[in-house]
Amino acid sequence: MKRLYLLTFFAFTCIATFAQTSTTITDASQDFAFKLFNNILANRESYENVNVSPLSAQIALSMLLNGANGETREEIMKALSYKGFTIDEINAFSNMLLDDVTKRPEFNYNTNGWMDEETALNEFNTRYPLCELTNGIWMRSDIIFQDAFVKTMKEVYYAGFDNCDFTTMEGVDKVNDWVNEHTHGLIKKIFNEPQSEELAIVLANALYFKGAWTVQFEDELTHEEPFYLPDGKAVNVKMMNVREAFRTFTTENFKTITLWYGYNGKFSMTIFLPIDENVMPELKLEDWKATFAYISGFDMPINLNMPKFEFEDKNDLIPTLENLGMHLAFSNYADFSNQIVDRKVKVDKVYQLSNIKVNETGTEAAAVTVIDQTEFAGFDDSDCEDFIINRPFYFTIEDRQTQSLLFIGRVSDFTGDKFEVATSIKQTTTPSSNNSCYDLSGRQVNPQTYKGIYIVNGKKMIGQH
Repeated sequence: MKRLYLLTFFAFTCIATFAQTSTTITDASQDFAFKLFNNILANRESYENVNVSPLSAQIALSMLLNGANGETREEIMKALSYKGFTIDEINAFSNMLLDDVTKRPEFNYNTNGWMDEETALNEFNTRYPLCELTNGIWMRSDIIFQDAFVKTMKEVYYAGFDNCDFTTMEGVDKVNDWVNEHTHGLIKKIFNEPQSEELAIVLANALYFKGAWTVQFEDELTHEEPFYLPDGKAVNVKMMNVREAFRTFTTENFKTITLWYGYNGKFSMTIFLPIDENVMPELKLEDWKATFAYISGFDMPINLNMPKFEFEDKNDLIPTLENLGMHLAFSNYADFSNQIVDRKVKVDKVYQLSNIKVNETGTEAAAVTVIDQTEFAGFDDSDCEDFIINRPFYFTIEDRQTQSLLFIGRVSDFTGDKFEVATSIKQTTTPSSNNSCYDLSGRQVNPQTYKGIYIVNGKKMIGQH
């Protein structure tokens, strides 16, 4: 017991030091996490279990951010709460997370020790929770990435690249196998069938966590007890039980308790239990920050009853990202010119799959955030409709922000100006076939094109002589 008190004090001391030295970009990351969660929660029913990985979403969207340009990039930065930071600062922060969150000593078996190798490995895994973050990018064979984008993805985000034919089962299985491997089987796949040929790029982040409780629950103390649902009904659940020293804290709306993983003071789970049994208030960043930074108290003897739970979840992130100010990336005006060469792509899907298991031993959880980018046709001459202003017209000049009209006018007479008299519009010939040459006012001209723009055989031509 004395060892546990010393360990817990050390862990909270480490967290306090981190909190005091945290950077502004860390605060922005936390702000995004709670905005993401609460936006998703707003679109879910009160009886639904919800599991979101803000870190996985943040890393995946930061990769996408590197391919975006102009207003598209600005909107993604705003959605991530990164407005005001440079792309270099964001990439450095992402790289730090990929390194530090996953940092873990290597297992070295001591052949002279009293434990066999399997027992030693189990003890090592109990002591040091495992957290893995992996990034992958797949693209159609005709997609060419910008060199700078590839360099950043490999060196900063440690992302692997692979060509993929998404229209075949073999192709989607390639992605599914990666997901299954990097979530240790908790998430089997993200594609159920071959995809359309418009799918050009898939960016994904996989997060896997497995940690044993520092204070574990004993199996024989688990028994059925009622759990009260939002509608007032109760169901019997498997309730775990342990009597041990824990640190608790109270905010305006919640009673909290912190459960640690392992013996290195790095990972923990905080439970936020509403004080009012009849109200489920919004969990705010301020609640978490206050609990996270609390070090002035002592661990108190607690009889903890906590239900075992396990569930899968899936969230479409596009509505949430749109609520956070990200719009252009999903439209035909998306600008991903920093990502690919000579192609037009937009974001078609952003979604997250997750799975979590909490039992007497600890927690195992995984999440995959997937961003699908589809190709769309750019605007070429065949999409353009002629607009020839060759008769009287009106005009307005407006302020679109205030929706104010500065001017309204009409143009119908040029006789006061010194222009060369042109052929009367009444004398023009309306094109009857594509086998002649016409100017843009519809007048038939000599097939021998001179300098200017003409319609020849139904196509716009530019004369050079």
